[in-house]
Amino acid sequence: MNKPLSLAVTFIYIHLSMSFFLFPEYLLNGTDRAFWQPLAINALIQLAFLLLLICGLRKFPEHDAIDIVNPTGKIWSFVLFVPLAMQFFSCAVIMVRGHSELVSITFLPLTPVWLITLLFIIIALYGALCGLRTIFRASLIIAAFCIPFVCFSLLTAAKLFDVNNLFPLWDGSFSFVFKRQYYRTFTLYAGFLFLCFVPAVTPVRIRWIAGAWGVFVVILLYSVYMPVLIYGSESAATLRFPVIAAMDSVEVPWLIFDRITMIYSVCTMIFVFLYISIMIWSVGHISDKLAPRLPKRMMIILTSAFLFVGTRFTKTWYDLELLIDWTQPLRLYCMTAVPLGVFIIGTLRKDRKT
Repeated sequence: MNKPLSLAVTFIYIHLSMSFFLFPEYLLNGTDRAFWQPLAINALIQLAFLLLLICGLRKFPEHDAIDIVNPTGKIWSFVLFVPLAMQFFSCAVIMVRGHSELVSITFLPLTPVWLITLLFIIIALYGALCGLRTIFRASLIIAAFCIPFVCFSLLTAAKLFDVNNLFPLWDGSFSFVFKRQYYRTFTLYAGFLFLCFVPAVTPVRIRWIAGAWGVFVVILLYSVYMPVLIYGSESAATLRFPVIAAMDSVEVPWLIFDRITMIYSVCTMIFVFLYISIMIWSVGHISDKLAPRLPKRMMIILTSAFLFVGTRFTKTWYDLELLIDWTQPLRLYCMTAVPLGVFIIGTLRKDRKT
């Protein structure tokens, strides 16, 4: 297995599973022009902290972030990684509940959402119990089948593009920084934090992750502009799932499926299964490292059980958005504090050794 490649592919699908889901809607509601500006600002902020985290992890190869921080005192591990576990858990709730709604709309309108949610969690639990190595191996096989179909689904909408909807390309007021929807988009950019626990499984190489980040940004830009180029910015901003709506407007007569949306949705669901598996595994891993009172597998099972309970409390779309808003400070803290903490502590420990 090409471990750096599998990690890069995992990085891509973790971000894709969210970028096609909530991100376009929030960005389109955060500004009415020059959508590339908030996207570029957020992506560069993510890149800065991503590189900071990788540099910190490279101070001690084959050690994960907790192993790097633990020797300085458990208090620092709790300050950094307990909020991170909460962040992973909240992201899992958002992803499971939101995509269950998407599946209900696209495929199973008569099936109760809680049953779809339970199916998501059971499949993700199996992946988490198999471990990170198995998830990485599966990511390569799944990517070989799914990514071509996702790209095909996205590109078929290009024939409906109206280039005039691309303009204006500049927003000098930067008014989006004062809107709540803009800060909701950071739900996507916290996805890189799973790298904290990867070094024990595979080395984290900057060139592979940087390449994966570049691919992700290009696809993200396309997913935002696709509904805009078809419907215009004002109409696209009113849609619940802009990417799905854009694909639904495409007709491919020779396709075996009735709607091209079905291909996209199935592939995205598979990405989501793997993403949630990593979130559940990460919460179990943090619990095992910081308070190893229960076996790791038991922590993973308990996390999955609490995840189902969490989704049952998130009954409506309003509740989901409320959860995103409530956890936004936690998300921003983890995005900044964890990379900074790992880098600073790793550098200080390395300097003491030399």
